Amino acid sequence: MNVNSRKRNIRNVKSWTEPITGMDFIWVSAGSFWMGAQQSDADATWVEMPRHKVTLTREYWIGKYPVTQFQWKRIMGRNPSFFKGVSLPVERVSWEDCQEFLAKLNRRSSGQFFSLPTEAQWEYACRAGTQTRYSWGDESDCEKANYGKFEVSFELLFYDCGGQNPGRTSPVGKYPPNAWEICDMHGNVWEWCEDTFEEYSTRELVDPVYSGGTDRVCRGGGWGSSQSAVRSSFRDWAECDQRSADLGFRIVFR
Repeated sequence: MNVNSRKRNIRNVKSWTEPITGMDFIWVSAGSFWMGAQQSDADATWVEMPRHKVTLTREYWIGKYPVTQFQWKRIMGRNPSFFKGVSLPVERVSWEDCQEFLAKLNRRSSGQFFSLPTEAQWEYACRAGTQTRYSWGDESDCEKANYGKFEVSFELLFYDCGGQNPGRTSPVGKYPPNAWEICDMHGNVWEWCEDTFEEYSTRELVDPVYSGGTDRVCRGGGWGSSQSAVRSSFRDWAECDQRSADLGFRIVFR
């Protein structure tokens, strides 16, 4: 089948499964949204502001789940994860490792070009049309995501999910998806983005990709993160060679 024809065909549906790895993808339409935290959010940090309008002019496909250990090993031939399980998200992968994975996957694909999501693509997909603190609403909820294992201080006691949190990664898709049927955008593992970390602009942006720094953006929080760190707007960053047992990724293509 002609590659261009094949790409047109899969874009007529809302979901698609990549045949080499079995990765499921969800279609995301182009659109505009407000990126960053609202000033009324008591947990907002300076790196989440100012809240600003972003327009994504091109539709894209995003992984329904973070990349699993099975999928990683299928391409890379090894599994670097601390917690082992074929349906668990791969972790202990650096941004550089992710680029190697993507290069190998792209060489084997049938016309798609896979990449990490930009930070704007990530937050747009995470919010799924919402402007609340989480994709499910404004209140933290330990039944909606895998987070909060280490929240034991007096100040954070009411946000502790230690009794429900498994204390490790959980199988992808265990928790409810957002309104666009995308899973695990909050908690489980932090997710690498394509962008370098930069302070937000005060102006409206179109298809932003930051590339002027060295550290790379991480989003979503992990199984040990606080309720604040798994909010839709929360931003963190890491050196591109950093690896940890709560840091993974998901991918996109257009």
